[in-house]
Amino acid sequence: MRLSRCAIALFASLSLAGAANVSSAADEGDGRGPHEKMLLGQNFGGFVEAQPDLLHYRQGLEAYRDGDEANALRHFRIAARYADKPSQALVAQMYWDGIGMPQDRALAYAWMDLAAERGSPRLLVLREQYWESLDESERADALARGQLVYAQYGDEVAQRRLEFALRRTKNRIAGSRTGYTGNTTVMALMPGAGTNLAATGSGGPAEIPPSASMAAASFYHPTYWEPEQRYAWREQQWEREFRPGGMGTARVGGLQPVRTGEKAD
Repeated sequence: MRLSRCAIALFASLSLAGAANVSSAADEGDGRGPHEKMLLGQNFGGFVEAQPDLLHYRQGLEAYRDGDEANALRHFRIAARYADKPSQALVAQMYWDGIGMPQDRALAYAWMDLAAERGSPRLLVLREQYWESLDESERADALARGQLVYAQYGDEVAQRRLEFALRRTKNRIAGSRTGYTGNTTVMALMPGAGTNLAATGSGGPAEIPPSASMAAASFYHPTYWEPEQRYAWREQQWEREFRPGGMGTARVGGLQPVRTGEKAD
């Protein structure tokens, strides 16, 4: 079994497409739904930059899309330090296929084992596929090196890093350590704000909305900031994007001649 480069490329394209799907709908319900698209799609109010796992995960995807594989790996490894399981899975994929570095299947298994640490069924399947492909010496190497990977990137240490970063950045943005948001709103300047002089037409210059806003209660919803809720949200988010079952290697047969008088499909 060899998972091809198509796997990481498809994962990246799905994730970037999802992040670009932005909505500026008014506040609804509990602050999820359309606001998730605003927060992620436009980095609303600095939301992504306040969360290092999301920030480096997205920067890794963008670097990969731009063909900068070494930089993509660097960002995924940083996100992995903050307990980001999809980033850990992508590091495993890159080591497995030798993308941006020499192939290292034993280390790839160690990373995929780490990515499956919380028991994600999809990642467990990938981990077992990796294991079945290793020979005995690679398995022994993977188990030994895996201890070092866990010591630096396992949830026991990585979740503490993320939780500290979330508390620090949330307090800095909110300006209140009590968590009180009241009736305040969070504003985000939108690209191209102002007057579009080129779009005059018969009705005069077209005004572009200068900003978008949402209730602070939505921006600071516990789903995005409280550790246990946030881990569940993050898992649901990337599970929608990551479809390992649809990322297998396609087998293309040889060319077949078209019989005389037969129209090719």
